[in-house]
Amino acid sequence: MKITKELLRKWDACTEGYKWFVQKFPLGAPVQEVVAELRLDSRGDDERWLFDRLFDRCLTEPEPETESIEELVLMTLESASGDSSRLAASGHCSRLAASGNYSRLAASGDSSWLAASGNCSRLAASGGYSRLAASGNYSRLAASGNYSRLAASGDSSQLAASGDSSRLAASGNCSQLAASGDSSRLAASGNYSRLAASGGYSRLAASGGYSRLAASGDSSRLAASGKNSIAMAAGLNSRASAGEGGAFALAWMDQDRVRIAVGIVGEGGIKPNTMYKVDSQGNLVECSKNL
Repeated sequence: MKITKELLRKWDACTEGYKWFVQKFPLGAPVQEVVAELRLDSRGDDERWLFDRLFDRCLTEPEPETESIEELVLMTLESASGDSSRLAASGHCSRLAASGNYSRLAASGDSSWLAASGNCSRLAASGGYSRLAASGNYSRLAASGNYSRLAASGDSSQLAASGDSSRLAASGNCSQLAASGDSSRLAASGNYSRLAASGGYSRLAASGGYSRLAASGDSSRLAASGKNSIAMAAGLNSRASAGEGGAFALAWMDQDRVRIAVGIVGEGGIKPNTMYKVDSQGNLVECSKNL
């Protein structure tokens, strides 16, 4: 990925940081070169800001981009290249990276960064504001702190976050994402993915076919755009959508009784990739705004 002046303006970079970038890279430069120069100039705050923007890019695009996740894996400070490596850090703001298969990374301090590119790696962080990224297949990522960010590009990866406002993204097939904190955001682009959120105000999105989305918290938003996908919300005041051949279910209160409204795309006027909610009479109605 190339960092440009236009991209920094889009990301609302600070004036000082923008001027530094223009002086160093008037024509733009690859992410790795920018990060290396930031470290030479001891611009740690700018480096952390750039990582935040890159993670946000992975998590907010309609389909999380594998290339961005793999780039993040390559850009942390400490590294181990051998298979079956073990890395652990307890201090704040630690950085760990492993490229070998079957690696294990763990950090307990706040604002830690963990990255693994090998298959079957394991990453875990308990501090708030942690960042975890894995590009290998069958990777496992877990974060318990608030505001954590998890991203995986390999197939059959598993991501779990228990802190509030966490963000999880997986681009590989058959991935599994779970978040228990409020206001979490989960996104999967691979086929046969599974997303689950128990906290309120969660946002779940899956673009791959045959995906399964489930939310138990109130006021959740579920969007399943892949073919034959299913979205189910047990929390009240939730919204959902499904792609071609898909279906969704929303809980609603009929006075003192809980009922379930079911939408099947192509039946009863239910449109694909259109967000619906339940009115006071139990009818599915289109929302003015999608997820």
